[in-house]
Amino acid sequence: QGKILEAQGATIKELEKAATDASDRVISLERGMVKLSATQGSLKGRVDDQEISSRRQNIKIVGLPEGIEGRNPTTFVAAMLGSLVGRETFPTPPEMDRAHRSLRPKPKEGEKPRAVIARLHRYRDRETILRWAKENRACKWEGHAIRIYEDLGADIT
Repeated sequence: QGKILEAQGATIKELEKAATDASDRVISLERGMVKLSATQGSLKGRVDDQEISSRRQNIKIVGLPEGIEGRNPTTFVAAMLGSLVGRETFPTPPEMDRAHRSLRPKPKEGEKPRAVIARLHRYRDRETILRWAKENRACKWEGHAIRIYEDLGADIT
């Protein structure tokens, strides 16, 4: 009887120690999680700032049919914007760094076309185009109603 109680007492002490150790590990993990969460929040803010900065000179053109830009979307968009906004504003087409369709699957026949994303070389040109687009909301290009917006990230819009 005494040996059984002694063995049970030892088992209970081992269980108490294991429970204390597990509790200490959980507390340590919770502290680490709080630190990681704070770090993640800070890093997300930095990434968001970088994304906003990288899109600073971009515009988004909605409503252009798929494929109208041909094999050189950069040249097409520059020429289109130059003639759309007007030769008095842009005697030569605005300088573009690049232009491309938004990065999503090509739509099927009859579906809404993907937006065109264009990066202008000069921020001033971007602002001129956006100001013009705000004043001329119902603009058309070769019979297609188009809209021009700032290119904001999905999390920002």
